[in-house]
Amino acid sequence: MPLDFVLLANNGTPRLTVPLSVDLHHDLLMSASEYQFGSFEMFSDYYSDIQIDLDRAFKLLSDVKLLRSKNKSVPMDRFLDGLEELLDCALSNKETVYVLAD
Repeated sequence: MPLDFVLLANNGTPRLTVPLSVDLHHDLLMSASEYQFGSFEMFSDYYSDIQIDLDRAFKLLSDVKLLRSKNKSVPMDRFLDGLEELLDCALSNKETVYVLAD
């Protein structure tokens, strides 16, 4: 089961979802730690739900862009591209991002 980054529709159903597999989660946290991108630590527990408010989403978006510039993995690029799109949408619409463990 993936860790899902989600924007919710008004009725509470997922409107936009970016999944993160357990293997990619590990790679993401190792890369973020290597480059000292601390905003990724908030979802270090693969099995916990969290909410990302606008301030943290803005910082996370900045770190996503920086990490993507240093990344050499195609699967990681796909995830980071999707997460960047989701965060851009959340910030544009002033929405909370939910990270949901399945």
